[in-house]
Amino acid sequence: MSQLPLKPFTDQLRAKWPEEAAKLRLRRVDRGAGQGEQFLLVGQLPDLTNVARTLTKAKSEFEALEAAIELVPVLMTGGDRKTRVLPMGRLRAIEREVLIQISERGLRQQTEEAKARWVKHVTSYLEERGLPLQPATLKQCILETDVRKRERREVIEACRLLAKAANVPLEIQDKENFRPAKPPLVEVVSDEAILAAYQELLDSKAQPEWIWLVGVIIATGCRGTTALAMNAKGVKDVGDQVLAWDSKRNRQIRTTPTIRGFWQKHLLKDGFDGLLDDLDGLWMPCDKAPTNDQVAQANKFVNNVFTQVKRTVSPESAEVLKCRVLRSAMIARCLRAGMDELTVSTLASTGVEQIRARYSRFYRAGSIERAAELL
Repeated sequence: MSQLPLKPFTDQLRAKWPEEAAKLRLRRVDRGAGQGEQFLLVGQLPDLTNVARTLTKAKSEFEALEAAIELVPVLMTGGDRKTRVLPMGRLRAIEREVLIQISERGLRQQTEEAKARWVKHVTSYLEERGLPLQPATLKQCILETDVRKRERREVIEACRLLAKAANVPLEIQDKENFRPAKPPLVEVVSDEAILAAYQELLDSKAQPEWIWLVGVIIATGCRGTTALAMNAKGVKDVGDQVLAWDSKRNRQIRTTPTIRGFWQKHLLKDGFDGLLDDLDGLWMPCDKAPTNDQVAQANKFVNNVFTQVKRTVSPESAEVLKCRVLRSAMIARCLRAGMDELTVSTLASTGVEQIRARYSRFYRAGSIERAAELL
C-alpha cells in the first residue's frame, strides 16, 4: 500500500487546533524488527514543552490524524502526566501577558527562563485545582512552599506579576516572605592541596585549554565564564588589573591574580595572547554584556572542561579542582591576608553579606593578631 504525504494531514490538525498545534506535526517512522510502520505526534506545545508521542492505535494516515486530534486537548489540559497542566481561557491570556513582560526586561537568558518557569508553575497550580486567579488562591499557592527555601521567594514574585497583570490586589505580610536559613560555613581547601592537584593536572598532559582555564580560576577565583570575558593583556602578577564581565552579576568587574608568581609560572597569559586555538570563538567582551548565545557557548565549554578534568585526575584531586572550591579558596586566601570584606567581595564579584556569613571563622582566626597590631 502506497504511503500518503503527511503534510496535508498535519495541516488539517493545525486547522482543528490552530494555536495549540501550531508547532506540532505528524511523523511516520519504520520501527523494523516486526513492528512495522508507526505514526507519531511530535513538536512543541505553546509553552515550549517538547512532545513526542507514538499514536499506537493508528494504522493509517487517517487514523493518525484522528488520534492526534484527540490527543492535543489531552496534552493541553494536563491529562498526559508527562506535561504540566496548561492554563486555559483568561488565566492563559494573563500568563502569556506576564511572559511577554518578562521577555521584554532584557534579563539574562537563564534568569528569564527561571522567572517564566515559576509563572507557569503558579498558573498550572491554579488550573489543576480549578481555582480562579484571586488574592486568596495566590496566597494559598505561596503558603504551600517552604518559607526557608528559595522556592518561596520565586513563587511570591510570580504571584505578584500575575496579580498585577490581572489587576487584583495581593499583599504579602513580612512573616510570609522568604526567610533564608543561615548559610553554612564554607569548608575551604588549602592552597597547598590546590597546587598539588593542579600539578597532577599538569603532569597528566591534559589539554592546554583545560590547564589554562583551571589556572585562571585558581589565580583569580573568577567564575568559569568570566575567564572568557577578561582583558588580561600585560598581566604578570599580583596587583595587575584584570578587567572582565561577570555575566551572572551582569556587570564589569576588576580583579587580579592572588597567588604571587603563579600567573607567569604557568604561562596563563598565553590563553589571552591567542596561543590557544581552541579558545577561538569563545571570547566575550569585557566591557559589555555578551549575547545569550555567547554565554550558552561559554557555559558549555566550561562544563565540558571540568567534566574532562574530573576524568583526568585522581578522585581526591577532582574534589579540589572544582570551580566553587577554587573560588572559596581565593576568598579565604584574601581574608587570611588581611583584606577587608568589601575589597574581597569586589575581587570575587560576590556579596559582602555572603562573605560575612560564610567565612566568619577567618575573621575570628585573625582577631587576636589584628588587635595586637592596632592596640
